[in-house]
Amino acid sequence: MEKFKIDIFEKDNPSKSIDLISLNSSDSKWVSLLLTNCIKYFSEGLDTQELFIFLGHYLDKEFKYKNDVTKKFLKNILMKLNIPFDAVCFMFWDFESGIDIIKTTDLIEKWDYIWYDTSDEALILFFPSMDKIVLITDHGVVKTR
Repeated sequence: MEKFKIDIFEKDNPSKSIDLISLNSSDSKWVSLLLTNCIKYFSEGLDTQELFIFLGHYLDKEFKYKNDVTKKFLKNILMKLNIPFDAVCFMFWDFESGIDIIKTTDLIEKWDYIWYDTSDEALILFFPSMDKIVLITDHGVVKTR
């Protein structure tokens, strides 16, 4: 997760922290391979834009939103997917950044500091224990399978 988001959260919540772990490069590559194998995405090189386009076609359930993905909206989607709130979630922004690990409860609770519709274009939420993927975009659509 980008440092400016953590800084804003800490400024607004001095006695709290965002409980997430940012994986190092080799661990992020391992999780990326888990993700790409899960969706059967095989490519010569790992390209973020290609992956997001592929997921846009691969994921067949759509949830549309008008203004922004709110906490409540995200929580409802995760509930429809039967994702337990104590599940581990991998947040994937792109192949260049490290992957972040966060519990689903913290993801929902701190969502307003994680997703910024003005600066974020897309985010993959990967729940490997259930082979569940959620693609959040700034195009008014959240996709799942």
